[in-house]
Amino acid sequence: MKFIYNTGDDYQDVSHSYYDLYRFDDNSEDEIFFYGYSCCINDAIKKPYKHYKRKVYYEWANPCPYFSRQNDAITSQLYFDEVYTICPYTAEYINNKYFGITKQIPVPYTLRMEPFKKYISDFNNKIYDIIYQGQFNSEDHQIMYNVMKDYKHVICSIGPNNHITHNNISTMKKMELVGQSKISLASNLLYHRQDQIDFVKHFYTDWKSNNALCYIDYGISPQFKSRVMDAAFCKTLNLIKEDPWNVIEMWFKPDKEFIYYKDEVDLKEKVDYILKNFDKYIPIIENAYQKVLTYDIDIQIKKIINKEKMYNE
Repeated sequence: MKFIYNTGDDYQDVSHSYYDLYRFDDNSEDEIFFYGYSCCINDAIKKPYKHYKRKVYYEWANPCPYFSRQNDAITSQLYFDEVYTICPYTAEYINNKYFGITKQIPVPYTLRMEPFKKYISDFNNKIYDIIYQGQFNSEDHQIMYNVMKDYKHVICSIGPNNHITHNNISTMKKMELVGQSKISLASNLLYHRQDQIDFVKHFYTDWKSNNALCYIDYGISPQFKSRVMDAAFCKTLNLIKEDPWNVIEMWFKPDKEFIYYKDEVDLKEKVDYILKNFDKYIPIIENAYQKVLTYDIDIQIKKIINKEKMYNE
């Protein structure tokens, strides 16, 4: 299989920046694997390989592209025979609508584990109580801060926000901080502006049949976050905001591999209890660590190359 990677339209220095999938490239002339958002939306990148018998795209943004005016999130993916996507809901929608044209297979946004092994922290060496990494601009994030501020906390993000403790830091530094923290907070949601919601309703007239978009009137849609994998790999407890989809349950089991919280009161109670009884949660952390090892990008790529079934097929 031949591998093509283009980062032109991606965040730089993120988890997938360390995949180095050219390690698997055998210069095939009939099977090709694309990764990087530009490979999906840029026809100039795709055109030279149109004749390939098997064209695969590895997608780590859905349903974000549905809210972008840059391209049509659907037709840009119909070029590919197989799309491995982090969103099971857009996958179901496209598979139902375009059966026989393309096939979408859900996979978890994951890591290449090898570069980050040094950040797996001993439980006795964790110096922070709680960490959050990612966008920090919604009511849910304010609720997180309301609780986090009372503990030794870390907030890693990009942009102007007085609550951020580490702004625009490297992936390596983020992983170090995750490994040094006992709890990792995460919300597997995207938060949308009204103009984005209006655009989706206008451009995708059947948006109600796409389960990823069914709550956009509430300004949210589901997106499995890479920070869940970061925490699981670094042996940090995932404390996850419960939502209408709970997409994390595609890949991890609640109460066995992570913990939910419902609202600000519940979050405060959970954080207090976990920190006072941290040893009780070590089995959950260890379960999540063993599970995340099975999702290593190298394992996924070998499955794709060999045309093996993925985790939930």
